[in-house]
Amino acid sequence: MAVDGGQPRRSAKATVTLNIVDVNDNRPRFTQSTYTFGIFEHQPARTEVGLLVAVDADDAPPHNQVVYRVVSETPPIGAFFVDRRSGRLVTTRALDRKQTPIHRLVVVAMDVGTPPLSATANVAVYVADLNDNVPVIIFPRPGNSTVQVHDTMRSLLLLSSSSSSLSEVYCTKYDQHYK
Repeated sequence: MAVDGGQPRRSAKATVTLNIVDVNDNRPRFTQSTYTFGIFEHQPARTEVGLLVAVDADDAPPHNQVVYRVVSETPPIGAFFVDRRSGRLVTTRALDRKQTPIHRLVVVAMDVGTPPLSATANVAVYVADLNDNVPVIIFPRPGNSTVQVHDTMRSLLLLSSSSSSLSEVYCTKYDQHYK
């Protein structure tokens, strides 16, 4: 309302609408600073590994809209892809635990505001072993199918190997006729 100083006093009223525009003053924040996921080896490409989530405290689009991308991968083999909109982390190929048991990624979440603001999160993906190798028989060897073992207890035989394919074999003698 406005009032003048004259005689007679005159006044007027006006309605004013203020539009407050959001500015891009908040950067996205991941819900975790580090994500740890596990996946079995030899899964097909596009297998989901996990979900990355970042939120932006700005009030309105585009400042509160977040997009994701992988910015580094160790080892750098391009084995992962993060969906730009959802934050869904997937494989791009089958993984082999024997080659790389742990993959480390850095993922960025960036808002769509001007100027764009961003945050990063560290991701560790542990590849679990599958029972995908058949046992290897190391004894008997071709051409030698016998072994002589001197057993003083005549009841228990223990063979150990330092090889990773054979750890321990326990044998019990049930027939006393064989020495």
